[in-house]
Amino acid sequence: MHKQRETIAGLKQELATLKKELAKVIKEFNQYKLEAVKWSWDDIQGTAKQKGKKCSKKKAQEILELMIDKHDAELGITWITIEYYVDEYC
Repeated sequence: MHKQRETIAGLKQELATLKKELAKVIKEFNQYKLEAVKWSWDDIQGTAKQKGKKCSKKKAQEILELMIDKHDAELGITWITIEYYVDEYC
């Protein structure tokens, strides 16, 4: 019986530690959401539609990944960047 109580106490301690770690991760994630600028495949598709081009969700996702991989971090990604990639790849 004593070992069971020790085990339960140890599990409670571990759970408390995990809860603190999870709260920290959630706080960092929420801060990231506030600071991050996000582009999505929908931005690619919308731009293609405005230009009279068709672009599937799969193709838009591929273009987005390529654009993110190739962009200049000092200049960032702008609507002009998206228009360029739509013109080139849609």
